[in-house]
Amino acid sequence: MRREAPLYATLRDDLQRQITSGRLEVGSWLPSEAELQKQFGISQSPVRRALRDLEQLGLISRHQGRGSVVRSRELSAANRMIGLGTELRERGHVVESVTVEPARLETAPDYVCRELELPEGSAAYRLHRMFLVDGEPCVVFIHFLSPTIGDGLGGDLDRASSLYQFLSSRGFAPIGARETISAGTLSSAQAAELDLEADAVALIRHRVAFTANWTPVESTTYWARADRYSMTLDIHDPSQA
Repeated sequence: MRREAPLYATLRDDLQRQITSGRLEVGSWLPSEAELQKQFGISQSPVRRALRDLEQLGLISRHQGRGSVVRSRELSAANRMIGLGTELRERGHVVESVTVEPARLETAPDYVCRELELPEGSAAYRLHRMFLVDGEPCVVFIHFLSPTIGDGLGGDLDRASSLYQFLSSRGFAPIGARETISAGTLSSAQAAELDLEADAVALIRHRVAFTANWTPVESTTYWARADRYSMTLDIHDPSQA
């Protein structure tokens, strides 16, 4: 005998068909939980399970107190030596850089001093910013820049729409980097910045960028929403070139 699908799966599959077919367009709000309960004749628990599944599939974004909205297309980054903002703009996204904490010269953490080849306890420029992508908070950055880029640059850094263009204008164009990519959970503060619940999963990228003479100039960590961001890596066999 064929088993009936669970109530949450029936609702999830129905909403998924409406989203993928375009009946529910990107940016449109789903009916409220109460409306879905009434429409499908089910309780709150399967409604919430269905919405959670759709969120994990990357089809919707859930906002506490506001409801669930059909999500825009996935962000994608490739492995090229350009800034993330430039790359996302090239892919057709609208990117707005928001300064969370203004750039200032402060004592750098020990790991940053090692990466930037500075004596322990040295100062570096620290900048905390966020990217709104297509109007939605998607990436949080903590940048540390070598003090060798010059004095009194805090205001200039805050106004720069592209960090790498700014560095290039100062004669410190990054031409290579060493990068570590991992997955992890967001702190409560980071989750709040990205409009997510605490302990949400994020893609974490840590990059140390170098100038032409292989001098380190930047140590940056950024946390990207795992439901909105992916990477594309081009892989080839040098022996077949």
